Amino acid sequence: MEIKEEIHRDRYCMVITDMGPSFERVFFEIRQMTGKSLKEVAELLKQPRPTVEVATKQELMLRSMPLTKAGAKVAFELAPE
Repeated sequence: MEIKEEIHRDRYCMVITDMGPSFERVFFEIRQMTGKSLKEVAELLKQPRPTVEVATKQELMLRSMPLTKAGAKVAFELAPE
């Protein structure tokens, strides 16, 4: 009998896959969510797949609601170790 150890990882990244039609609203929501400065948010959004936040999947699902209402599309990926 082989025993496999499963590792339960509960840290996920919220990644913006599409900004949607309203860049300004998404920019504002990210700034509100992260507390970063205008320059920091602008640099974050210049990345090809901007990672907004790292938390549990449930927390990210709740925190992503303002972004999806603003028109952005988000994805949840396992956070790198």
